[in-house]
Amino acid sequence: MKKRLLAIAPLVAAISTAHAAIIFSDTFSYSDGNLTEVSSGTWFAHGNVGGTPINVTNQQVKVVGASSAEDDSANLAGGPYATNSGVVLYSTYDLIISNQAGLPGTLGGYISHFKDAGLGFSFHGRVFISTSNYLGATFAPPGSFYIGIGNGSLANGSQPGSTAVVQLPDVLTTNIVYTVVTRCVLGNNQESTIWINPSLESDPSATATDFNDPTNQAAINCYAFRQNGGGGTVYIDNLRVGTHFADVAGANTSPTISSIPDQDIPASSNTGPLDFTVDDAETPGSLTVTATSSNPTLIPNDPANLTLAGSGASRTITVTPVAGLQGQSTITVNVSDSVNTSFTTFLVRVGAPTISDIPNQMAITNTPIPPISFTVSDAESDALTLYGSSSNPALLTSGNIVFGGSGSSRTVTLTPEPDQSGVTTVHVDVTDGQTTNSASFTLTVSPLLGLVFADDFSYTSFTQPNALYLATDSPWQTVPPGTAFEVQVTNGLAYLSYTNTEDLSAALTNAPYFASNAVVFYTGFTVNFSYLPSSAGNYFLHFSSSDSDTLNFRCRVFAQTNGAADGSFRLALSINSAVASAQFPLDLDLNTTYTVVTRYNSGTSESSLWVNPTSESSTSVSATDQHNTSTVGAISLRETSGIGNLAIGALKVGTKFSDVLPVTAPTPEPLQIAQFGSNVVLSWTNSAFTLTSASTAGGPYGKIDGATSPYTNAITGDQSYFRLQYP
Repeated sequence: MKKRLLAIAPLVAAISTAHAAIIFSDTFSYSDGNLTEVSSGTWFAHGNVGGTPINVTNQQVKVVGASSAEDDSANLAGGPYATNSGVVLYSTYDLIISNQAGLPGTLGGYISHFKDAGLGFSFHGRVFISTSNYLGATFAPPGSFYIGIGNGSLANGSQPGSTAVVQLPDVLTTNIVYTVVTRCVLGNNQESTIWINPSLESDPSATATDFNDPTNQAAINCYAFRQNGGGGTVYIDNLRVGTHFADVAGANTSPTISSIPDQDIPASSNTGPLDFTVDDAETPGSLTVTATSSNPTLIPNDPANLTLAGSGASRTITVTPVAGLQGQSTITVNVSDSVNTSFTTFLVRVGAPTISDIPNQMAITNTPIPPISFTVSDAESDALTLYGSSSNPALLTSGNIVFGGSGSSRTVTLTPEPDQSGVTTVHVDVTDGQTTNSASFTLTVSPLLGLVFADDFSYTSFTQPNALYLATDSPWQTVPPGTAFEVQVTNGLAYLSYTNTEDLSAALTNAPYFASNAVVFYTGFTVNFSYLPSSAGNYFLHFSSSDSDTLNFRCRVFAQTNGAADGSFRLALSINSAVASAQFPLDLDLNTTYTVVTRYNSGTSESSLWVNPTSESSTSVSATDQHNTSTVGAISLRETSGIGNLAIGALKVGTKFSDVLPVTAPTPEPLQIAQFGSNVVLSWTNSAFTLTSASTAGGPYGKIDGATSPYTNAITGDQSYFRLQYP
């Protein structure tokens, strides 16, 4: 059975000089089908989304030469890697062209590359195949091809005689598996190199130096496959990405080691056995594991303090500090096959105070933010000090981060600068005087702009019968390459079908909105399905950067039958991936109208979805794929395979929940209070109310996170006041 190892070990700071092992590998041991679907989101579409997908066939990736076909990416561990960082990235994969019908064209095209995060277009190490020799303008014999490498857009679409793509002189033939190795140097003098079947880094190679393209300077975060006309049909297997040649190629490749999480333990204790795995392509049963401590005073480099156990692939390490001491140490765990060594690191904090996670916060410009609750603790000391800092002082100064509370229960109050909007990362540090721990969260301060789009689809005059595009007063523009005039509208509903291909976009008022504007967009609409979507489904509504954009899609709403009962379906969401990353846990029925609301934070790209909500506190799900902000300029409808048949009505886009779903406040009710021994129990009947508390009757009142009726509160010497709040 083939083994698959994905994004193995996070990298440490000195990556350019330390041997850091594999940062991504995939043997494509998936069932046949669309790579982005069968890989459970490891691979995501970044170009020509919705076109011909990249498929897995017999545990190989099939990359086809087809115009407007989908391109896919996977994230590299430890990224992003800055283009001037001096990091060197290596890749390898097995390549085969099975027959003449799969050969590339005369000019060919590139089939793989390193790239920046998300949906960007900074490409490095583009691997080109063609049936012509660019330098000599000569042609390969029948059944043969050339391979080469390029980097920026100057290498894209090269013509015979171009020097942007540098080719190997070897003539390659079909039905032979070649090992393709590339090197990408992210230094001031950037270059990329390609080898075929190398044993040593000094073997014959070709190097491209075309990095003078200013659009090619974003940090590298992914490895990608690309499909386009002229590229032929190729099969790829056994992809590995590392930071040294020996990681990916040669007679003896580096062993691998999995990551180990950071640890927080009390003084005079130990971590217990921490699991990790090791492996090696050549000698999996002959690996040596060692460990060292960066602070031997706290954690000596002694087997009694760094205790390794296990055998084969399964290993453990137990870390035992010197009794009574506090502090922190970085533990490095090395695995060696006697030739190459790989490592992973993790931090052990001894006696450090703890701090709870603080969720990301959203606020409105010039509107007070209620105190935010969190907890701290320390096994060795009650004397804890808190510090706060802001990454964006123009929005929030560190002096306007004020702490309250005592003991383990603390609050932080944030006061942004007047008339400002934007995003800042707030860091909260807690120290006991010896060690420090921290939590961080983002604060988005957004403007209220009211409705920025609304359409009740009440059109009666059409250029083409009942077509939404070019209907009188319709703001909707058809977006190529789909077929225009397919989306129909009647009786206040727009009809989308899985058998059609039209995409429509409508500009938002005063668009575009940039990520720095930090606008939080709410979308509300009704939807009624008459035909079920497919298992994995597809997305039918999203934001775009403009009404002509074909790439930068955000807050994608999916329909799918995965996880639903027979005859039912579910709605799902992603931030920017062509595969849903969060599904709303409710089975939905055909021929039933549902109200759907989404929220998209354009400053952070956080995306959430509600079905039939009554308020913003109703049950929702949030997308978990990679956050990647983009300009927002339009709302878009999409017809494509997998979505089923559906009708959308009453579509609105605003900047607060009530813009798109007006909510009627529930009838006020009294808060019931009863004493039981040393506790008071507070109860109420309507779950739409939130329990809040304050130390004085006049407030300010803060939400008690997780409080549900009945709520028990210990009676202490401090005064406490409670009230119900909506929303």
